[in-house]
Amino acid sequence: SIEVLLEVPQKNDWRIISTGGEFVKHGLSFSGRQAESVIDEYNVDLAVLSCKGLDMEKGVTDTRDYNAQIKKAFMRSARKIFLAVDHTKFDKTSFVRFAEISDIDALVTDVEPSDEWKSYLASNNVELYY
Repeated sequence: SIEVLLEVPQKNDWRIISTGGEFVKHGLSFSGRQAESVIDEYNVDLAVLSCKGLDMEKGVTDTRDYNAQIKKAFMRSARKIFLAVDHTKFDKTSFVRFAEISDIDALVTDVEPSDEWKSYLASNNVELYY
């Protein structure tokens, strides 16, 4: 995401690597095989991903296939996967699934989830932070 690249330089001790690939104007991001190929070359300790929907049956979903493919590439490269979602994403589905809940190591959200969600996350070995 171009927006992230513009914000990160304020953290002067961070090393920034951009994927390149096809520029997606409405998402201000890079996508496609070239971006996936770059991501696949790296091994990262932690990937922090977002999503458009989180559903107990449908899993972790996003609006566009190219976003889902990039997120899958990050998941392949990462040792740990954190999902950052606000409370409005729970019990929602979007167009394409890119992960199962059990693929996630931790979920970070802004509001305490329902007891049902807390139990579901625990049963899938997902750490919860709110």
